[in-house]
Amino acid sequence: MKKQHHHHIRNCSLFAMLFALALGTLHAQHDPFRVEIPDIPGYKTLRCDLHMHTVFSDGQVWPAVRASEASREGLAAIAMTDHQERRRNVYDEKVSRNYSFEIASKAAPKNLVVIPGTEVTYGMPPGHFNAIFIKDADAMSTTDWRKALEEAKKQGAFITWNHPRWENQQAHITRWLPEHEEIFQNGWMQGIEVANGSLYSPHAFQWALDKKLTMIGASDVHAPIQNGYDFQKGEHRTTTIVFAKEATAASIREALDNRRTAVYFREFIYGEEQWLRPLVEACLSVKVAHNVGSNTQTPRFVVTIKNNSGLTFKLLKVVPGEKPAFYRDYLVKPHSSRGIGVGFPDETGSDEVVFQVSNFLTSPETPLTFTVKLPKTPKDKRVKSKAKAK
Repeated sequence: MKKQHHHHIRNCSLFAMLFALALGTLHAQHDPFRVEIPDIPGYKTLRCDLHMHTVFSDGQVWPAVRASEASREGLAAIAMTDHQERRRNVYDEKVSRNYSFEIASKAAPKNLVVIPGTEVTYGMPPGHFNAIFIKDADAMSTTDWRKALEEAKKQGAFITWNHPRWENQQAHITRWLPEHEEIFQNGWMQGIEVANGSLYSPHAFQWALDKKLTMIGASDVHAPIQNGYDFQKGEHRTTTIVFAKEATAASIREALDNRRTAVYFREFIYGEEQWLRPLVEACLSVKVAHNVGSNTQTPRFVVTIKNNSGLTFKLLKVVPGEKPAFYRDYLVKPHSSRGIGVGFPDETGSDEVVFQVSNFLTSPETPLTFTVKLPKTPKDKRVKSKAKAK
């Protein structure tokens, strides 16, 4: 009996170990902390958070924690952008403003790029600006915003206007002021935050398009990241999607300079069509099949859309006419498939199924369209179907 008992324990332990391993495999495949986004032709698709804070300004965590959080979420890069002025947790002014970058870069794993930066924070005008890819944050310590931005440009920084819609500074309307035009004309602004944390700015989106500014999305996180996002429910931090040639600091900078970005905010993706279209095509695969049912008068197509990414797709029917007939709204969740039945009434029916991807916007009011071509329906099948209906 004793041997049998030991044998039973060994079997149970083996089963528990295998079960735990299986759970671990499933967890790795559908990790709630990570959002899988495929590469597009010619570029790697990198999620980056280029605006965050630590205990070296008014944040609540050590810089190494920022690196750990980002690595857990599968981010490719982060920028350390502690405030120049709001150093609430720093009691010795001799502490360098470069220190958070130095700590985070030493703690980061090899596959996480840490970019040096700082946030120069002034009242409105002009507001708050991030300078990343800098050489020395201490050199920008001045109460004169013009001198600070001029120094950032001298260091070769990539400079972004942060959260233009922030209610604390523009309470009633988001405005592009003369000071912003001065900054823009002086080459002191290359990017603009279209989304910051839980705040989206359609004005900033349109300015990015009109003035050829790089679109940025960032968390601007101060507390531990899990205080603001419930990853188990599918939430994620606001980030910039960078289409870079390689997952390196130099390639990320080159992509930012050439405006190859999109903004990932909640379930929305904001960006130019030239980047959103290949991204959608990389995420979605489509199959079309005939489906002639005995209770239908005409042949039907089944369009199966498979989502190979961690993104959500909201599809809205575009109606050029009344044909082909199919339901109006479809939600294609991450790593799932959706079958759509499409009627093909007669020879005058359209040979395309056109959707708006309503959560992928190429301007504040313009969703991306997604088109599926339908094959020609064999006439013999159409005749047989009509005959059955009689």
